[in-house]
Amino acid sequence: MVFQVKKRKAEQYINLLASLCFTGEGAFSEMMKYRHPNMKKSYALENLAESEITDSESAAHSLYSFLAAEYNEEFHRMRNILLTLAEAERTQYIKAIQDEEEAYKYSIVRLYMNRLPVMSIAAYDYSVCIMRSQEATAAGYISKEESTEFQIQAARKSQETFSNWSEYIVSYTAGVQFGSINTKEDAMEYMAHQEDSITKLLTARHSPLLTVDWNTDLSHY
Repeated sequence: MVFQVKKRKAEQYINLLASLCFTGEGAFSEMMKYRHPNMKKSYALENLAESEITDSESAAHSLYSFLAAEYNEEFHRMRNILLTLAEAERTQYIKAIQDEEEAYKYSIVRLYMNRLPVMSIAAYDYSVCIMRSQEATAAGYISKEESTEFQIQAARKSQETFSNWSEYIVSYTAGVQFGSINTKEDAMEYMAHQEDSITKLLTARHSPLLTVDWNTDLSHY
């Protein structure tokens, strides 16, 4: 009985980390009811294909990249460059960048470089790693055992990096704007759609963040 309770709590915790990947209208409702064993193969295949993941090799490559928090590493590389410049120089530096996507990323780094409670956007990497590992299993690209290992590692890295759900949510919000959005207009649209879900996650009485302990024991997952 005790084992089953701890296993259920670990599943709730990891599914909640993954569910942050839901966006748009109704995202909070999706987060509330998300259970990855219910994922359909067709849904998983379609989602993975959108990220050019079409087989076991591309799935493994993607998962290892997110587990290594490569977006967070890129964020810090850009942040270190901006830290060498005065505020006015940062504006000129970003304006001079020819590549629009790179210029956008620098603008996100500049926006969040002194605003994150933990100087990391790795929450985005870890949540996507968990969600994609679940999708990769449903798609038949990796085994259940491989998926479980990716999920546990990403969840443990999350606990090592952040102290609570609030820090994680802020990090994820910055990370998704850096890692999966390419223009300022798209970022504004994302925040307009996602603001309601983020607010509910942090403040609603029925938010899962209030019932799922940040330091959940993951040894029984």
